[in-house]
Amino acid sequence: MRLSYLNLFLAAGYFLLFLQGSGGLVITGLLLVVAFALLSVIEYRETHFLYRTIHYISALQSALFAIFLSYSAYHVTADSAAHAYYSADSLLLTGYNLVFGLTILIQLVIFIKRSLNN
Repeated sequence: MRLSYLNLFLAAGYFLLFLQGSGGLVITGLLLVVAFALLSVIEYRETHFLYRTIHYISALQSALFAIFLSYSAYHVTADSAAHAYYSADSLLLTGYNLVFGLTILIQLVIFIKRSLNN
């Protein structure tokens, strides 16, 4: 559950630090990560079909967003290496993307493990 709070904090930080004039895909992915983290915090114990469906859909979208973050980190690193220019902004973005993507994937693994145990 603490990981959900961390993901909410990282999502807010990503939104404030890096989304200046960004596209709708990134904002949508970020909102779905927030929805997944909030649903994980709530941990509704009953098996309502609508709740579980929304939770699974947001989990899938969060996985896709984590893959996007990892690809973005790779692309920024490759571009910086190609131009031999490592600015503080590109290093911060790469590190933030890797940490945020990793915490999303860890939360997804925990979610899948709990779902299989129920």
